[in-house]
Amino acid sequence: MKKMFSLFLAFIFISCSNPYKLSKKDISYLNHVVDSLHKVDQGNRAYRNKIDSIYGLRNLPIRERISTKSQKELLGDKYKNYKKSMDSGWAVTRANDVLNSKMLISLTKEYGFPSMKRLEVPYARAYLIFVHTPKEYRPEVKSLIEYEFAENRISEYEKEYIFWHLNGRNGMPPRVGENGVVILNEKLDN
Repeated sequence: MKKMFSLFLAFIFISCSNPYKLSKKDISYLNHVVDSLHKVDQGNRAYRNKIDSIYGLRNLPIRERISTKSQKELLGDKYKNYKKSMDSGWAVTRANDVLNSKMLISLTKEYGFPSMKRLEVPYARAYLIFVHTPKEYRPEVKSLIEYEFAENRISEYEKEYIFWHLNGRNGMPPRVGENGVVILNEKLDN
């Protein structure tokens, strides 16, 4: 009986000593928060796409759409209003990227990275928040993600996709090949 009690205490200690083990309540909470962060993140980006559509720029090749010269030529007198709308959209997006990054850093420190596997969801959203991390948070996020990967709380794909952003988005983002193997794309020469 004494041995059984000791085993029970050891089990309780091991279960309670892992602050990164997620309960069903934690999973539900994290799914809600991550989904909310993702919705805000993508909503702001959709706003800028809508502005491009309103001004007839959405279907242009990306180089023409982001070129100030092309915008001025195509929009003429409408350019100033377009630019004002886009600048305000970027300001809101930047503020949300800062808040979202800070929130996800905090959640990751408290619960471990809320990966697709840990949240038991078929679609990953948390790593997409870190793919919009502002420059001033990149060193902290990089260190945090390296740690989370070493602790097996983030997949190699999610890690590499975040690092693609943190390291300057040179080339195409990584993708998943057969059998879940991550395919890193070659960097583009500028």
